[in-house]
Amino acid sequence: MSSWGYQGYNETWLMERTIDISTLYQAWELLPELVGIQHVPQAQLRAALNQYLREFLLAQSSDWAFIMHKETAWHTRKRESTISLKNMANIRQQLKQNNLDAGWLNSLHNKNNIFSNMDLLDMIGETRV
Repeated sequence: MSSWGYQGYNETWLMERTIDISTLYQAWELLPELVGIQHVPQAQLRAALNQYLREFLLAQSSDWAFIMHKETAWHTRKRESTISLKNMANIRQQLKQNNLDAGWLNSLHNKNNIFSNMDLLDMIGETRV
């Protein structure tokens, strides 16, 4: 499958040390449901979903899977990945409960602002929001 992956296939992403990465697939599959939320004002929903996608990008970095696999700075990477996954879960819960904490979301945006000038929803084709 790959000439550069450990033993030539996806073992790096499928090992127990990197198991949190598999939860990203579940988080991605929930995106259409979140996009369809009607009870949150559009501007707030769009801001929250764009931050959800930023956290997704931070949590899924391929190099981090290699760091976790090789156990170099493993605890740091594990902590960072866990934080991003928890942030995504928190955004998801707040949206579903119509209880969006704008202050927390803004501070998260200021801290984890990768691609902050881009509308990630538009980039993935989610224009319904």
